[in-house]
Amino acid sequence: MGGNLKAEFIEPPEMILDSACGAGFWSLDIGQQFPDCQVVAMDIVLPKDIHLRQHSDVTTANPDNNKVIGGLAADGVPNVTYIHGDVLSLPLQFGDSTFDLIYQREAGYIFPSSHWGPLIKDFYRLLKPNGIVQLVEYPLEFPNCGPLSDIVNNWVQSEAIANGLDIRFIDSFEKHLNDAGFSEVKTQIYEFPIGEWPTDEAKRHQGFLQKELSRLLLKQSKPHFSKVLEMESDVFDQFVAAVMNEFEENHGTTIWKVVTAKKNGYE
Repeated sequence: MGGNLKAEFIEPPEMILDSACGAGFWSLDIGQQFPDCQVVAMDIVLPKDIHLRQHSDVTTANPDNNKVIGGLAADGVPNVTYIHGDVLSLPLQFGDSTFDLIYQREAGYIFPSSHWGPLIKDFYRLLKPNGIVQLVEYPLEFPNCGPLSDIVNNWVQSEAIANGLDIRFIDSFEKHLNDAGFSEVKTQIYEFPIGEWPTDEAKRHQGFLQKELSRLLLKQSKPHFSKVLEMESDVFDQFVAAVMNEFEENHGTTIWKVVTAKKNGYE
């Protein structure tokens, strides 16, 4: 998608929050891009593929006194700190006007639709004046490439409703951001292939990654989805392979949405 950031800073950032950081690699990238900035990567489970060590000299702001609290540092990138935090538990554990940038990516599958509005309002609280929020997400639905993907999407829709999720949650970002008080709300849409059907080498690589992501999501859903379909384990694996072939044969695509917005500065 052309780089880590889709918005420009008036001044170099001093504090960045990677909300629901997952594997934590974006935090490392942005920490190297801004070596004088403190990057705080928060998730309910800390990354397993990054070597972390205890430290207490650089971490994140305490909401009571804006002093630092303990966390784990990434070896080789000392300005990146990983801390425990649950993005589903609001308000988040940081003081007002702490961060210059809040970044969040691929968290839609864990959020009830009712959580997005309060979360984005809390992001507004946490940002400094002129601070930026960047959300990077894709819809929970799969491309409609044929009867097999229709089966998957019908199941995804029913599971989403049962768990209070909205498969098209990305369509509400602009409203939530405006309601929270953000300005300069900008949206960028990126369409990627699912599968290795493109003739262009770069797009074919993107398609391979998207197909593997789709395969992983279905694999993670196997214990429940296979019961719904009344399939034995090996039959479900064959079904997933057939879905991937359907994406290939019918040139499946998916979209990623990047939305940025700014907190107003001092008047």
